[in-house]
Parts: sequence; C-alpha cells; structure tokens
Amino acid sequence: MPPLLPITIALIAGILLQSFGISAIVILLPLAMTIIMLFRKLYSMAIITLSGIMGFIISLVLAPDPFNSFQADEANYSGVVKEIKEYDSSRSLIVSIDSADNNYCRPFLAKIFVPSFLPIFDERDRIMFHSTLSPLRDETYLPDEIDYNRPLRLQGVIAEGMAEPENIKIVYPEPGILNSIFRMRANVTRKIAMTNLSSGTKDFLITTLTGDRSFLAPDIRDVFSITGLAHILALSGLHVGIISWVIFIMLIPLKIAGMKGTRIVITIVILWLFAIMTGLSPSVVRAVIMATLLLAATFLERIRNPFNSLCFAAIIILLFTPHAIFTIGFQLSFIAVASILLLANKINPIPQSNRTLHIIVSYFSVAISAMIGTGIISAFYFGFFPIYFLFTNVAISLLLPFLLGGGIILVIAGYLHVNIPWLEYMLDHIYNAIISIAGFTASLPGAHIDGIIIGLLPVTLYFIVLAFIILYLYKRRYVWLVSGCVTALVTILLMRFDHDIFTDQAMYIIPSHSETSVLLKDRKTLWLVTTAHRIKKTEVKAKMERKYQRYMSRRGIDSITLMPDIYKSHEIARNGNLLHAKGKTILIANSPIHMKSYAPQIDYALVTRGFTGDIKEFQDSVNADTIVLSADIHLRRHNRYANELIDAQIPIRTLRNNPLIFE
Repeated sequence: MPPLLPITIALIAGILLQSFGISAIVILLPLAMTIIMLFRKLYSMAIITLSGIMGFIISLVLAPDPFNSFQADEANYSGVVKEIKEYDSSRSLIVSIDSADNNYCRPFLAKIFVPSFLPIFDERDRIMFHSTLSPLRDETYLPDEIDYNRPLRLQGVIAEGMAEPENIKIVYPEPGILNSIFRMRANVTRKIAMTNLSSGTKDFLITTLTGDRSFLAPDIRDVFSITGLAHILALSGLHVGIISWVIFIMLIPLKIAGMKGTRIVITIVILWLFAIMTGLSPSVVRAVIMATLLLAATFLERIRNPFNSLCFAAIIILLFTPHAIFTIGFQLSFIAVASILLLANKINPIPQSNRTLHIIVSYFSVAISAMIGTGIISAFYFGFFPIYFLFTNVAISLLLPFLLGGGIILVIAGYLHVNIPWLEYMLDHIYNAIISIAGFTASLPGAHIDGIIIGLLPVTLYFIVLAFIILYLYKRRYVWLVSGCVTALVTILLMRFDHDIFTDQAMYIIPSHSETSVLLKDRKTLWLVTTAHRIKKTEVKAKMERKYQRYMSRRGIDSITLMPDIYKSHEIARNGNLLHAKGKTILIANSPIHMKSYAPQIDYALVTRGFTGDIKEFQDSVNADTIVLSADIHLRRHNRYANELIDAQIPIRTLRNNPLIFE
C-alpha cells in the first residue's frame, strides 16, 4: 500500500465530515485518540488521525463565506476579473472585488453579467462598475435539476449582479507576477490566431493549449461529448504529458551537452508556468505535481511510485482548496488516473515479456481502465454514456500528440517571428482527421446511451464493488470477489426497486430576468407558456430543454411543447393569459390590457415586465388572492410595486427570491 494513501483518505474523510455540517466539537474525540496513540508510540495511526482532523479544520476555515456584507447593496465596485464566460447574448465575469464606493472591503468573489457587445475584457484586468449585488442563489427551480451555480459557490463566489454598459469600465491590467503569467494565455491565443491554420484548427488548439473553450463551436463540443472525447477539450494530464514530451525533445541538446539536471529544471519550470497560465485547475495541478515528482525522482535516481505521487498531489490541492473535492474536474481527473494505475496492467492480457504487443494492447487497457472509473461519474453528472469510447480514444490518442506538439512549436515560432507553412498544412490535416473520426463515430447508431439517471447511493456502491474487485485482482482472495458480487447484487436491487412516484400534473413559474415562463406538466407532456417575443419562444424552449434535461429524463418526457393560446385537458387548461392547473387559476399580466374585471376567481395574478399600469388599480380589477411579481421586472419598478402592495396589505409573492411551484 502506498504510504500516502491512508493519509489522503483520512484528509478526504475530514473534509466530507465538515461539509455535512458536523459540529466542530466532534474533533475532540479523534484529537484525544491521537494523544493516546502518540503516548503508545503508534505514530502511523496518529499521523492518519491528525490528517483527518486537519481536513476537517481546513475545510471549516476555508469554507466559502455566506454573503452577508453587501446584501442587495448598490454601490460602485472595483475588482479584478478572474474568469470570463461567454453566452449567447451576455457575458459573465467572475470578479474579485476589493473596493466599494472607493473604500477598501474584505475581498470576495462575485458573478457579474454584462452585455456581450461590450469590448472584450482580458482576465486579470481591473474594472470599475456600478451594480446592485445580491447573494449567489441556488438556481434550481425544478426537481432533479442540476445547480450550475454550485461549482461557483465551491470556488468561493458568494454574490451576483448585473452591470449596464454605461456603468462599467476597464481601469488597467492588474500588476503582479502571477497576473502577468496568467495574461500569457491571451498572448498564446493571439499567436495561434495569427497563423495560417484553418479556423477549426485554430479554435481547437486555443482550447486545448489555453483552456479557453469559448472559441470552440457548440456542435464540435457536442460531438466530442457524445464520443467520449470531452476530456480532450479539458486541460488534463494528457495535455501536460504531451507538453512535457515536446519540451524534452526540444531540450535534447542540453542532454547531449551533459546538462541533464538543467533540462529537468527547465521542463519543471515551463510546466508550472503552463499551470499558472491556464488558471491552476485541479486536473492540471495534479498532472504537473505528478510530473514534477517523476522528473525529480528520475534526476535523483530514486524509485518512482506513481500512486504515491497521485496521493501527494491530492493532499497538496486539498490543503489549499479543500472544496475542490466536490468539483467534477477534480473527481474525474483523480479517479481516471487512479483507475489507470490500478487496473491497466491487470486487465492487459499480454505479458510484459512481449513488449511490443503489450504496449499496443495497453492503449486499449488504459482507455478501458479510465472509463471503468469515470464512466459512472459522467453518467451521474451528465446523464449519458458513450458506447464507442474505446475506438475513438485509441484512435485519437495516436493523433493528438502530434497536433498539440505542432501547435506548441507554432506558438514558439510565432514569438520568434518564423513561419512554418508545411507544419500548418500538416496540422490542418491532423485536425480534420480527428474531426472525421469523431463525427463518424457520433453518426453511428446508438453512439451513446442518453437519459441515464443514477442516484448517489448506487454510485457509492459501484465504487465499493470496484474496490473489492481491485483487492481481488491484487490479493487473489475469493472473499473479496464474493463481497464484490454481493454488493453488486444489492446495488442492482436498489436500482431496480427504487422507483420515485411522480405526480401526473405540476406547475412551475420560473424566475428569469429576460422573460417570464410557466411550465405545466401533464403526465408525459411538459407545456411551456412564455412572455418571450414570438421569435424568441423557440430559443427559450431549447434553453429549457437543456437546463431541465435531468428532470425530463426521470419522468419520461422527450421534449418541451409550446402551449397554444387555447387548450384544455382533464386537469390543465389555457385561455389566452388565463392558466388553470393543480386547482389554481393564474392570470399572466403582460400588458395594460388586463385592466378589467375577470369572472373567474384568480388565485395568482402574475405581473411581468410588459405590465406598466397602476398595480393597486390592477388588483382592484382582478381581485386576485395573491399578486406575484416576476423577476423580469426592473428592480426599481419591482420594489415600487412591492412597497405599494405591502402598504395596501395585499398578499404578495416575488419570483426574485424563489420560483412558484405547485406539485
């Protein structure tokens, strides 16, 4: 057993215990046990126990703070742009804010939405903007919906707001060595963009060498996901390995000159510059730490233990960012490498004595091992499994090193103002071959299994089964195999009989700052009523189908259907702006024309951005039990309506805080 494995497990256990809300007082017991172990000279057990305590304390200390300093506070803020994400009509900035109204404040991270037509900011630019910040919300409105803000909260993002074009400006690039290194990413992007490569090759190289996926077309991303190649687009150990390989080849003259140590030091420095430049993601940091230890062991002529290096990398990352363990990137990266280290050689049927054939078969065993570990994680988060992953991963792994290696050479040539036309020609053909392989595989029947719904308990039991199988492969004791089979049987039974009972009808009024939407579930049909402009209705529908895919899959719903103006079934009905579902009647007020008396009893009057009349007169005319203010109403008008309704003692709900759900 690698000596660092128990320490790593204990550290992770401590982090998990703290994340479950366990009181800090519980660490007194393991602390007392540690003292007893030290007195009894059980040093190994004491170190393991201390690791668990350390994990708990670090997770507690570094846990993202709740947003309590600037709740719904309007001010002029100043901060440094950490990350930029591009969307169809907007751009979001992750900003480290350290000033409010020209006064220093405790730094915190905020998600700021800005229009996409604004000049492009560079990451690590200091900006000033006027906005009203509020806590970063849990944006899950439907059951089983994935919370896309959760990764941001784990990063420490605690607030969000919007900035209008006239209220935001670039001040200057933030100084500092780390910021300067990070800005090298923009320079690398420009060097690739200045080449004569095809646009597709440029976008692919920018994505795989800098980690900036905003350049990649959505259809290309979908093809790579379907074929099990999404890991190629996310910076990982594969990219670090290729970069190391290219650097080592380029530094061969140093080896010839007898400067082996200098060669290794330069390689390590370049790898860490790459890690900083790409944002120090867990997968890249893991790979660079392991590469650093491998190179150091080679230089010192020590025995290399890859699994121990993996554990060391996990310890380092978790000590500084304990909540990284909950991110998809961390889980996929470490589980993939652990699976390869533990299983690849065991499932390779060719003995190492037949070196050539063993290496050829290892391409397949490595791909299978990685998928054994990460396949269920991908299915859990994304709901699909690629069928032909083995073919695509083996084929493209043979081409990718040459594409990335050539891209690195072109970047270096760009800095030296040297053109290499033949290399550009070759890289275009390699990229086209990769896309052809991926596209062909994606077009095959049954390229992937979609709509997979797996709970957390089956995933946990799966890894317990996998652990038993690995123990059997190494120990060859049938007790481990039998234990694995029993656990697998229990897992299958739980998945077979764990049927959730869903209601046939439900209604969800969804908060949105751009439009107001109502979803009505009627058995296997999900109807959509939206105030979006008619040319935008299809776009809203497509966006919701992506967002609520997990909800729909669990309930056997294929797609969302736009509800006609007049519709009636046994349980739900629509007559223009009047909706009836779950025994409730809802009036959607999207224009002043609703100022008239309504015969039916209105349970909820939903006031949206299109309504501009007097709110109290409106209530007098419709006599609704409750007025609901939509999230798409401008904040000032929203607050004015709310105050008027409260003063008039009229029941009020607001979608700015939570959705309105009837199940």
